[in-house]
Amino acid sequence: MGKLAGKLIKALTFFCSGIFLISLFSLAMIGCEPVLERQNIPLMAGIRLSENTFPPEIHQNMVAMRRHGLDHLLIEMPILADTGALLLPVIPQHALQDLPMVLDSLKKRNYTWSVALTPNNRKSIFPLHAPPSPETWFAGLETITGSLIWNSRPWPPVRIILGTDLNSIETEKTLLDAYVNRVHEQTRLPVYYSVSADRVKDVPYWSRFDGIGIIYPPAPEKNYKKYCRKLNREVSQLALETRLPVLILGANLIGDDKTLILKNRQRFWDEGVKLDGICLNTLYPRISLTDTSSYFKLRNDAEMEGYLQKYLHRSSE
Repeated sequence: MGKLAGKLIKALTFFCSGIFLISLFSLAMIGCEPVLERQNIPLMAGIRLSENTFPPEIHQNMVAMRRHGLDHLLIEMPILADTGALLLPVIPQHALQDLPMVLDSLKKRNYTWSVALTPNNRKSIFPLHAPPSPETWFAGLETITGSLIWNSRPWPPVRIILGTDLNSIETEKTLLDAYVNRVHEQTRLPVYYSVSADRVKDVPYWSRFDGIGIIYPPAPEKNYKKYCRKLNREVSQLALETRLPVLILGANLIGDDKTLILKNRQRFWDEGVKLDGICLNTLYPRISLTDTSSYFKLRNDAEMEGYLQKYLHRSSE
């Protein structure tokens, strides 16, 4: 009985010590909110010049950016196949006409911007699944890029992004190399390539680009944490291997879980990965912070408003 009593006393002492340590830890954490997300990732607004843009809309975008403390705009310029036999890439004329108005507003406020040349979908840029003549297609891409650079001379972008859904030209190593070299010669700007986050491993030729752009697909069964852990670790591995920064072009904040989704976009990154920014939803000529009607709307979302305010406050400290 004496030995049994001794064992019971030791076990009880160990148990009580554990409870005491847990209690001390809990007391230390009272009032402290654990932050699991990567800190100080720049947030940016985004628009897509997919339809005509009007001055009141541009003004509303600028007001919303200022109100939320954002000073960088991602502008998506849609590219699509023309109607000729060679299906060359073109930028719609209305987008080139509206761009100077947007840039003028950015310049007045000293806001920076990035530009992404990206199709609405793969079929809109490659109706035949691949360009009939890759050499001619890339010549057309150089032409529209040059036109874009010319139109943005009064207020140049800080980076140029090519993608997404351009799978058919990803194996054209020589042509891609020549295109990036040409852009570097004309602008000295970094050139990023953008893909869906679940297929970064499928791109055979990252080394010539200056950065990795990703767009998140919807998470299966809304399991945001599990899906972001998988994708962010895969992108982290690629970024470390190539020593390239990562830019999140499409956070894809949708439905009723936008704040939760945004938090998970910032998690599970390797500390050695440089994250250039997270662009909030980009879909229309209006930024999502002014949108009250679509599935991507962020305006009047009290939870998101509060989170962005805290996030930007932490980033400024």
